Amino acid sequence: MTPNPDTSHLKKIQKTLSFLANTLNSLKINWLLGGSGALMVHGINLVPRDLDVLISPQDLSKFVSAFKIYIPEGDNDLKYSINGVEIELVLIPNLGHPLQVPYLDVLIPVNTLEDELHFYQQRPGKEEIVKLIKEKL
Repeated sequence: MTPNPDTSHLKKIQKTLSFLANTLNSLKINWLLGGSGALMVHGINLVPRDLDVLISPQDLSKFVSAFKIYIPEGDNDLKYSINGVEIELVLIPNLGHPLQVPYLDVLIPVNTLEDELHFYQQRPGKEEIVKLIKEKL
């Protein structure tokens, strides 16, 4: 994650997120964008290194069918590379009730900033991100 956005990487992340979100939403896959990607969607000035996509285990086969061409050679079906952006898939049984935030003309499901704050406060070395979230709140 880059606190000072690199414009070319940001554009690549945004293009990939838009493609991913449009595809997942059209397939009616229950999903949630997590981590730094969610913070970016909330308007925090940072650029994620990768995108963390949380889905329910029952949607895994639909996801794999839609994105199997993006699985890097020799990798498993939880890591993808789209437009040179790493997508990490996280299986979680209960995604809760994510907020549907409009970003890049598509709705992106994310946790609240309060939930993200709690998550980052539990992780050592993430003090700068905690500070950015608190400033946004």
